[in-house]
Amino acid sequence: MSEREEHMTATGSTPAAPSTIDCAAEPIRIPGSIQPHGVLVVLDPATHTIIQSSANAGAILSRRDGPLAKALVECGDEVASDLEQDLPFDDAVTLRTLSIAGRLWTVTAHRNDRALIVEFEDTEEDSRTLDVLYPRIRRGIAQMQSMRGVEDLAQTVAKEVRALTGFDRALVYRFDADWNGTVIAEDRNDALPSYLDLRFPASDIPAQARELYRLNRLRLIPDADYTPVPIEPADELDLGFSVLRAVSPVHQEYRRNMGTRSSMSISIVEDGQLW
Repeated sequence: MSEREEHMTATGSTPAAPSTIDCAAEPIRIPGSIQPHGVLVVLDPATHTIIQSSANAGAILSRRDGPLAKALVECGDEVASDLEQDLPFDDAVTLRTLSIAGRLWTVTAHRNDRALIVEFEDTEEDSRTLDVLYPRIRRGIAQMQSMRGVEDLAQTVAKEVRALTGFDRALVYRFDADWNGTVIAEDRNDALPSYLDLRFPASDIPAQARELYRLNRLRLIPDADYTPVPIEPADELDLGFSVLRAVSPVHQEYRRNMGTRSSMSISIVEDGQLW
């Protein structure tokens, strides 16, 4: 996991976490809102008619009703044609990156049991092109392949992830048999304190949150102090595989206690379970 300012509380050494009862019972898969760095549209899978959308959908949609090809007129026909493919129920697929109204958007889609969910994530232009990143990634993979122990490998992963993302700190975190966690590797600058070797109780990441980490293996929160954007009309929509899913209020409080502004979590899964 990488952070700019982290997301869990260490026992006895950092600010207290919110009520674990609230956290364990909170409906985190159906928050009814998204983070504001993107737009979400919910489509009827048969007709591609928009049945729900985030309140900021006007940023890229020319109209809120009608078939997809008309509603997404600024995006061209490519997104509509992408949606004709068989999208999975258990993962989000990145369809393409589009320039819309002078901004760059990454388009991602997935299905649930009743709808097709399409997300447009605002993507800043980055001077680090593939030509720049590829040699670094190749060197990092070569280093990882040469590692002979878990600790050395974890330390290399932390170093490479922080170098690629630019975060202030990157941690490698491992669960024990009872789901307590330990930070086993870390790479950081001086902006954040060290968490190396700190242990976290299982209650800090309740079972339902662990399940989401297992299912949705990449989670980015650019700004923990955001104002959520509601989905309209209000209805219980499962956002378990959404890339824009809103952060729970309990988790936001947790972050404020930790002084964390932004973070990214990459799940390490072994034999179908969090490592």
